[in-house]
Amino acid sequence: MVKTYTFDDVVNTLNQVVPYDWRGFWTERLTNHGPGAPLGGIEGSGWKLVYDETPSELDHAGDKDEKAVDAHYSVGCCSEVMAWFTIRSRA
Repeated sequence: MVKTYTFDDVVNTLNQVVPYDWRGFWTERLTNHGPGAPLGGIEGSGWKLVYDETPSELDHAGDKDEKAVDAHYSVGCCSEVMAWFTIRSRA
């Protein structure tokens, strides 16, 4: 048997664990988005996300034949311009 729950159920249960404005917390995060990707963790650890037309060494090593595009992690978009992103050390 599947037991369903509502948003109010989640908020009330969380408040029983730790009193907090869980309704405001989750409403803000579920209905809004920031101006960009959440890169704080990547940048805080000394790395930088870079978008360019050059594949990384990992991408290049994975291309067994240059006639195919590995779209395994694709969001399903197609473009005439190929672009890669690479996480590079700031050092």
